[in-house]
Formats: sequence, C-alpha cells, structure tokens
Amino acid sequence: MKNITLTLAISTLSSRLEAAISIFSALHSDERVEFLILVQGANTHPEGINVPTHIRLVFLDSIGLSNSRNSALKLACGDFVWFLDDDISIEDQDIRWLIPRLTDLQSIYVCQIRCSDCHGLYKDYSRNRKGKLGALRISSIEIIAPRLAIEHKGITFNSRIGLGTGYPSGEENLFIIDAIENGIDIIFLEKPVIGHPCQIEERKPALSWRNKAQVKSKGVIARQVGGTKGLALIVWWGIRASQYNRSLKGLAWIVQGYLTQMKQK
Repeated sequence: MKNITLTLAISTLSSRLEAAISIFSALHSDERVEFLILVQGANTHPEGINVPTHIRLVFLDSIGLSNSRNSALKLACGDFVWFLDDDISIEDQDIRWLIPRLTDLQSIYVCQIRCSDCHGLYKDYSRNRKGKLGALRISSIEIIAPRLAIEHKGITFNSRIGLGTGYPSGEENLFIIDAIENGIDIIFLEKPVIGHPCQIEERKPALSWRNKAQVKSKGVIARQVGGTKGLALIVWWGIRASQYNRSLKGLAWIVQGYLTQMKQK
C-alpha cells in the first residue's frame, strides 16, 4: 500500500508570518508531512525571522485567501492538502492519528475542530453536514483535499470570494459544493484534530448579519446551492438579515449577492 503524504498549508500575511512559523516549529519533522507556509502580498523574506529547515516558505504576489488556497493546491507535494490558518494549533499526535486514516485518494476528508482557548468543540457537530446544505457547516480548516483528484476535476477556490475580496466569506462552502457536483465523496472524521480560538464574542450572529459584505456572500452561496433549496435559503436568510438589521435592506443584500455572477477570473 502506498505511503500517504500530507501537506499542511498555512495561509498568512507577512505581518503574521512569525505566528505561522511558530505553529510548525512546535511540530517534529516527519517524512510523510510537508510544512508549507504561503505568504500573501509579499516577495521577500522579512529580516530577522528564522525559519526551521523543515518549513517551506512561498511568497505570493497576490492577495486573497482563495488565491492562497489555490496556490497551495498547485505547489503542494503531498497526496492530500490540509488548508490551515495562522491562528490554529495542532499537535504531533493529531498528525499521527490522521495520516493512517487518509486512505481514499478520490475523497475529501473533513475533520473536527476543538477550541484552543477553552474546553469543548468549536461548533455543534451533531448537526448534519452532508450534501450541499450540510456543506454550509464546513469550515476551511476542516478540509483535507486529495490533490490530484481535485486537480483532475478542475476544482478550485473561487478567487472572487473569501477574505481579501468584496465577498469575505463562503469560499470553502463553494469549494465543497463544487466537489460534490463533480462526484467527489466527502468523508467525515468524527474526531477533533485541530484547535482554533473559540472567539465567542466575535462569532455572535448579530455581527455577521449586520455586515453587508458577509450577507451578500450568503446570497452568492445560495445561488451555488441552486434550485428550490437555494431559493429557500434566500427567503430564510433574507428574513434573518432583515430582522437583525430591522430593515428590508438585509433581504436586499441577500438578493444582490444571489444575482452576482461569480465566474472565476
């Protein structure tokens, strides 16, 4: 049986490079694992920052989380690519548990997140995450993608959505929906193998529902879901956005996003 290899790909900015390096510095070198850091909007190595030899740095001219994720897919050497942020925590034992379970090179694996700043899980994992609607409950740092299968199907992150664009959320949802439409199976790992700050205050619903750009992103997602389910999301999300904003402008934002053409640049 082939020895599976895994690329851990952190997307970051030059201002956060040291934080990203510290995540990988805490891990032991492993011949099965590639440690890749992609630095957006930078073309030179910042002075005074030491990089351990087992970490590979790539500097990108482009800005945008989706662009960075796509670069990870192009530049990675591993059989699987795990999309990571620069504020996660991960331990050697997580990787040792994970790699033997990555056996299907045609499927995306989706893991669970634990809170790194408190006890408990990052989200409610009892809720269904299967199918297109279930894909809306998947976070990017949970996604472990089979590199060659994704490349063969021509699946990418839409560079017009995600942090660094006018539509700052939902790129991972579109990616999973695209994978489902292209016949990629999703395998769920019922174990938290990565940590992330819970940020309970920052994740209060009112903050996102009052953010015009984030609400418009939901309209884009509803369009990708498509059909009656997509239209139902427009109604449901439109009602919620209008309630939080105490105005029909919330519904208008959703519709604006829904009507936006999101073809890749």
